[in-house]
Amino acid sequence: MKAWDLSGKKKQTKVIEDNLNPLFYQTLELDYEVRDINDPYSYPPFILDLWDEDKELFDRTDDFLGRAMIEPEDCHLTLQKDFENDRSKEIPAEPRWHPIKFQEGEPACGEILVSFAVAENDYNFMAPSPASVDLKSTVEFKEFDVSMMILGLRQLESPGILPVKKAYIQFNVKSLVPPDSIAMSNLVTKAGPTGPNPTLNTTIEFNIPLPTKPLYCPKLSCFVYDNIFMGMSQAQIGTFTLEIGQMMLDLK
Repeated sequence: MKAWDLSGKKKQTKVIEDNLNPLFYQTLELDYEVRDINDPYSYPPFILDLWDEDKELFDRTDDFLGRAMIEPEDCHLTLQKDFENDRSKEIPAEPRWHPIKFQEGEPACGEILVSFAVAENDYNFMAPSPASVDLKSTVEFKEFDVSMMILGLRQLESPGILPVKKAYIQFNVKSLVPPDSIAMSNLVTKAGPTGPNPTLNTTIEFNIPLPTKPLYCPKLSCFVYDNIFMGMSQAQIGTFTLEIGQMMLDLK
């Protein structure tokens, strides 16, 4: 994610690799000009751009993924006066989910979970300033043992001219934890029988810490590939997601 302050200087979050559901737990401080700090309706929208960093040998141009244009009245916004009324008030406020769109007027292509605190440049926070907040420590986690039985895949369509050979699923388990958290490895099923309706009958198990609050629960990104040419080519057939965090909480 990238943003620019009034000076035109680029600010961005850390880069998280191989992940469609990145967890940043990060804050950015930006210069932001408003007409009246006590009147949120006078604020311009917050604009956040999402990019995919490329470091390929023949392509080092970052790809634009989408933009979140967030109106102040639609987000959880903490103002300077809130901190003045409660000098011990913690930062940030509880975040909200907002749609990401590649172009205005198009359907959402993702969501971003953010909150905002607006204060004058020289305001002295009694509680930690936004840039120094340990966001991860504000989210409560619990250990879960996950056991998934994958029965099979149905009605697969080949992305190329050849029919589906031996499909398999990659579960992006790394997308469920922050990058500086415990080391997790992605899990892969064995390649299934030939054809568009393979029966896999596979069980995968792993242990993972998940947030106890539904707002922060991540989704598990899953990729379906076709194992062709004796494994020399792994064509992606499609993707799907599982709201595994919410599933775990529903079992409580």
